[in-house]
Amino acid sequence: MMRCLEGKITGFRTGGKRLVMGKETFRVGRRLREALAWEGIVGCRARLWVRGDRLVAVFPLDPPTGPEAALVCMGKSCRRWGAAETAERLERCGLTVRRVKCLDQCGKGPNVCLLPGKVVVNRVQDAPGLA
Repeated sequence: MMRCLEGKITGFRTGGKRLVMGKETFRVGRRLREALAWEGIVGCRARLWVRGDRLVAVFPLDPPTGPEAALVCMGKSCRRWGAAETAERLERCGLTVRRVKCLDQCGKGPNVCLLPGKVVVNRVQDAPGLA
């Protein structure tokens, strides 16, 4: 059964594999763990969707602070479509870039998730304005 909780995220444990909210801890999957740690949501209020002790989704209620950043998918399909070159171009444009294993949008690559806001943009190599 799925439940929804709201509160302040107080930290991560065991190398980021468990998220802590108040006195409760929740298991975090690899892909979600990469996005959460990067956004710096520790200390932010958030709404969590949990199934058992596993975190299913997170909706930050306080906007994360920090510079604009981009997660660039480096999955096999995205690499084939030029993800490495896309990441380099985004860095030249002044974005903080983090290369992640996969954004689960294979076939539409290269894919980039813009933070904050988690906006996924597909086929970025065709985007106008990239240096």
